[in-house]
Amino acid sequence: MNIEVNLHPNYRVFAMSPVEVIEELLTWSRDEMIAWLCWIDPLGIYTDKEMIVEYGDILWRNQAVELILYKIEAMGEE
Repeated sequence: MNIEVNLHPNYRVFAMSPVEVIEELLTWSRDEMIAWLCWIDPLGIYTDKEMIVEYGDILWRNQAVELILYKIEAMGEE
């Protein structure tokens, strides 16, 4: 049985290779990526409102992809 199929998408990306994660993220909207980042790191600054206040700009889609890949890699090292 393929357990990844039954996992919530927030967890499923941890079972993927980096290439598969990138392919998966291509199907996600920017808002979905921000929601995932907020889920994995609730104390982080990812929403447009928080980003503008803290950094003066929003989190762009390509930055969100890089952050997600970083978070997955960092979680694998723990």
